[in-house]
Amino acid sequence: MTSANRSGPLYTRIAADLRSRIASGELRPGDRLPSEQQLRDRYDVSRNTVRLALHTLIHDNLVSAARGSGYYVCEQPTSDRAHPDRAEDGRDIAQVLDRLGSILEEVHALRDRVEEIASNQGHVSGAGRSRKRR
Repeated sequence: MTSANRSGPLYTRIAADLRSRIASGELRPGDRLPSEQQLRDRYDVSRNTVRLALHTLIHDNLVSAARGSGYYVCEQPTSDRAHPDRAEDGRDIAQVLDRLGSILEEVHALRDRVEEIASNQGHVSGAGRSRKRR
């Protein structure tokens, strides 16, 4: 593993190393990854640690598992491939949802303020009050 990958849990460091080997082309689409035992020996870790690393890569759509056969690099693994937890522009989905929640709160606050102003002027907006907030 490279020195840049020496922090964090072992399984994430192993996954990062394998991800780097895939990105560099050392492991190409369709290639079989080393066996669990070979990975255990190479990184001097437990079977569980190797499996966590492999499942991280499966989650990232870089590797697929074939029961009884091993793990294989998925077709078209590129560095710009969409990550399941990321929006197209690279932001985390959680960050996008948090921001959307904030915007929605602002919209509701503005609607409430407009209704308050309208009711103070004697122009009650009934349509806004009968809608349920989501």
